[in-house]
Amino acid sequence: MENNVFEILKDTFKNQNSWNFYSGKNFKNFPLTSSKESEKFILEFFKLSGKSKPHFDNLVNKLGIRTQHVLSAFFLGHHIYQNTFLKTKIDNEITKLKTKLKITSEVNFSYMWFLICLFHDIGFNIESEITPKYTEANQLLKDTGNIPDICGIPKFYNCIYKNYFNYRLKVHCKNDHGITIAHIMYHDLCKIRELAETMPENEQENLKWEKDLDKIYAFCSWNVLAHNIWFAEKEISCDVNNYNKYKMKRLIFNGKYKIKPSKHPFFFLFCLVDTIEPYKKILDLKMLKKINLKLHDDKILIKSSLSCSCGKSVLRQASNLKKWLTYTKEKTENTVEISLNQKPL
Repeated sequence: MENNVFEILKDTFKNQNSWNFYSGKNFKNFPLTSSKESEKFILEFFKLSGKSKPHFDNLVNKLGIRTQHVLSAFFLGHHIYQNTFLKTKIDNEITKLKTKLKITSEVNFSYMWFLICLFHDIGFNIESEITPKYTEANQLLKDTGNIPDICGIPKFYNCIYKNYFNYRLKVHCKNDHGITIAHIMYHDLCKIRELAETMPENEQENLKWEKDLDKIYAFCSWNVLAHNIWFAEKEISCDVNNYNKYKMKRLIFNGKYKIKPSKHPFFFLFCLVDTIEPYKKILDLKMLKKINLKLHDDKILIKSSLSCSCGKSVLRQASNLKKWLTYTKEKTENTVEISLNQKPL
């Protein structure tokens, strides 16, 4: 299956049964045409889900053109999920998660992808604050509380994410947006659910608010927490020295991929999509017609016919997946092949 990214996004949007968990609402206008339309879509989706909150809405209002990256990733992720072997892997992961955690709530990929993808970058502008709000990881946790029971991502993240937060603060003078918003997200979603659960049924807008949803919020929040934690290349001595200094040796890439589609396929898909999504590099919706994706069951070919530097950047970010997530191969000057099963190409 091959098509350009612009058509993939439009076709996926039109097929609302594949992604709209709240099927009572039909979205008419393709939202990627502008940051304002994208913002309206995200805010409407939050409202439909009962998760609209002034704090969340204000963060979305500040995103600007980043909203289009968020939505492009949202629809692109659905497309890859529906058309590769990752669908079976992810569906099995969700089934096992529900069984293990005794979750009876009606949840599926589209619900969880909505939570992860639409929330993952709403704290993006947190990193641009001149004076970071939190001066250490424990201050963030004191303000929001912990995210319980790590799930959905490799367990080593639980041992290093506080160190990574402090590293970003001391070296870059930033509060990492993934770690920060994940804690805010989990804390606030649980509060929204607790409040909604106490309301009379006729005021719950036909939404379900069972307590076991907190476990789904935790799964999604861990995915968001880890998505911006970067691996270091062992050839870049400055990064390696910093990672050793902050006790993050597990994040120094040694040639062995640690996010495995066999164990954490949902997180693998999220990392893949957030990386290769081309809009954030091109910033022009129509130019996505010049980026083609060809999907096979276990690999993706991404091809650019753009001559500009942003087109090369799209291919570079796809090719660089080999440095931390999965094998890639430069087939031609303008085509990169990506392995979805972490087998060499």
